[in-house]
Amino acid sequence: MASSMQPPLTDDPAATGGMGGMEEATDTIGVPPLVDSRTLTQFCQAIQQYADSTGFHDEAQEKIQELRAKLDKLAALAQMCRFAVLGLPNMCELVRDELECVAVDFPTDPIVCDAMCCSQEMAGEEAYKGPVQFAIAFDLLAGAAFVSKGDNKQRDRFVVGVVRAIEDAIAFPTAYAPEAAEYLSGAVSKFTTAQVAAVIATATSRFLEGDYACDPRLPKKVRERLEQLACKWIRANPVTELFWALTGPRWDRAVQSIQPNSANIGDEVELDLCVSCAASTSNGNRNDSKAPAGLKVLFCPRQPAQIVRFTGSQIIVKVPAGSRSGPIAVVRDFGSTWLGDIIYLLNRYACEYPVEWSFSVFTAIPMWQWAYPAAFGAPCIKIAFVPQQASVSAFSTYGQLGASDTVQVGDTVTIYYQVDPPGSDQQTPVQVSASSGTISNLGIPGAVGFTPSGPGDVSIKLSWGALTSTIIVHVARTIE
Repeated sequence: MASSMQPPLTDDPAATGGMGGMEEATDTIGVPPLVDSRTLTQFCQAIQQYADSTGFHDEAQEKIQELRAKLDKLAALAQMCRFAVLGLPNMCELVRDELECVAVDFPTDPIVCDAMCCSQEMAGEEAYKGPVQFAIAFDLLAGAAFVSKGDNKQRDRFVVGVVRAIEDAIAFPTAYAPEAAEYLSGAVSKFTTAQVAAVIATATSRFLEGDYACDPRLPKKVRERLEQLACKWIRANPVTELFWALTGPRWDRAVQSIQPNSANIGDEVELDLCVSCAASTSNGNRNDSKAPAGLKVLFCPRQPAQIVRFTGSQIIVKVPAGSRSGPIAVVRDFGSTWLGDIIYLLNRYACEYPVEWSFSVFTAIPMWQWAYPAAFGAPCIKIAFVPQQASVSAFSTYGQLGASDTVQVGDTVTIYYQVDPPGSDQQTPVQVSASSGTISNLGIPGAVGFTPSGPGDVSIKLSWGALTSTIIVHVARTIE
């Protein structure tokens, strides 16, 4: 939760959670649907049932598939936003491109932000109960702010596009939810039978026409909740606030060029700074080798670099272990005042949108784990994508082998390995050798086979370029 947010900058790799933990996104990419499944299913069934009675079965089926595709696309884009904040390669560029397409598709009807509305805090869950859940909206708004670092005009254009795309996707099932439910049940409750039939008939006609300009108007509470969220996001949001805390005016877009633009782990890299930035920090001494207090240099995804030398207009750093290709960020440690402002915003959104927040990217991936440099943009550096760390384990048919466990001659042993960064072994494939016995390719990613040919301790060495890892397998003498 927001109150447990930790400062993101540290020179201790262990304190940053390491590379492997941050890159694993398997438990953080799931997003709940915009429209609850019951509401969506009832609307689709009602439309299909009425269309079948009028001879438009295929047309209704096609439009229903398009509706579900719209909802699925927004969910997929929300997942891409999570990949972007984790710093996965190329995801910032892809998210930016997708949001640009959304903004182009929905360029009209800007959101009019009412100052009174935006400043008024809502009463959490009691203020809204409806068939739509806006966790995806939080993910998309966070993504818009993340990939638009330093460009608020672009961010706001993306926000408007996201809101209009969501409204378009949820309009029909949300607007006609009560009538669709009663049309299917056949029971008279809130509406007369004739009234329900007339509403579904017109809804089907409009739905099959597929004209965005004729989307039904959302229920007032649903529309206000979404547009109020967007207005508040434009006025103040924790993502933009965090970038401001990291750079301020002095270090925003500070890096002008990188030399060389391709390097290996441990190489020295020269960062040329913008003149205006250098002029305000060098104090006229171009030979000052000490960097300003609190200055940090981060490589992607979020690796702090050792500053070798600082001259006011240049910073010489060593490429840190675990670095990936991408932008390099010159940032600062920020004090408790800035951190307090960010936590305040996190807590405010969590209070006003408790359900959505609990399923959003902010709960799944705490902000201190985000890969900030990935959002900084050009200039970028290319880092050789090679394994930096590896873990190896051996398994017999009875399970994992412990330090004192043995296998018999001729037994099948499977050697499993994992490398960090994940996927880097595709560029630098593993090489395996054993002091005795036979190594075999099992056709399984991250695994090789070993068959001992004689008793004794067998050393099995796995190598990825300069990185090596060795495991010992104890082979017992065959019992006669």
